[in-house]
Amino acid sequence: MPGLNQQGKSVAGQIDCDAEVRRLLKKALKYGPRCKSLSYRQIADLLTGRLGTLVTANMLYLYQSKARPEVRLPASFISAVSEVSGDYSLADLLGKRKK
Repeated sequence: MPGLNQQGKSVAGQIDCDAEVRRLLKKALKYGPRCKSLSYRQIADLLTGRLGTLVTANMLYLYQSKARPEVRLPASFISAVSEVSGDYSLADLLGKRKK
């Protein structure tokens, strides 16, 4: 996956971190061991409870959308997403996993 330079141009050999975060978020919410049987609304409710800030199903869809690059997952959500989903690959990517 190519990365982007400061002008938004693709740079060969670099990871596109934004795309990787979106991919891992989608994987965690769709296939995480604790999320498999939950709707996005239920996941959003669990995240709202953990974070103390409103999270909606629509927000979760937007955070995954490549079509809306200006909408990004807040870093403060990473630990909660990992705990709620049971998938720690996003936290591991960003070095946010609680030991």
